[in-house]
Amino acid sequence: GDTLQVTPERGLFGWFRNFAPFGLGGFSTQHISLSLPAWACETGAGIDADFEVSSGRVIAEGDYGELRLQVSAGEARVSGTAQTVKAELSAGSAELDLFDVDEAILEVSAGSMRNVFDGDAPTRVRAEVSAGDLEIELPRADYTVNSEVAAGQLDNRLEPGRGGAAGGQHSIDVEIAAGKVTLRNTR
Repeated sequence: GDTLQVTPERGLFGWFRNFAPFGLGGFSTQHISLSLPAWACETGAGIDADFEVSSGRVIAEGDYGELRLQVSAGEARVSGTAQTVKAELSAGSAELDLFDVDEAILEVSAGSMRNVFDGDAPTRVRAEVSAGDLEIELPRADYTVNSEVAAGQLDNRLEPGRGGAAGGQHSIDVEIAAGKVTLRNTR
């Protein structure tokens, strides 16, 4: 398949672009806007996307097949639909508001990640938190929740009979070293 890669211009002293000591330099933030024509997205499965945020912010909306998100620092907000999601947060914040996710892998090293999965219930969700907060809102369905908590907290607010019961056809695997994971139903 075809690949489209978009990166901000760094120039010779790109590392200096957003650094202005004592208010000097007059450097501005770069904005990148990308719109694809409808025919480019008519695969029936959505487009695969890989977003990497080292610092700054990304806001994206679309119909994705495979969605990968890596936030080292900064902020990310992604919405639309996705079949599979792999989101990694090292620091900062991330918000995902997605419909019809089948499988999700969510990893938080530090910071705060909020996920709202609506539409069809995911078949499998895997969540790992080293430190920080992870919130996952899920559609009503029968979930089997498996957890390993070393230090931290799992706050399972999924409705009784709609989460935590063994034998659910949808699984949630949670691993917490430190930090907090909250599970709840979408409104």
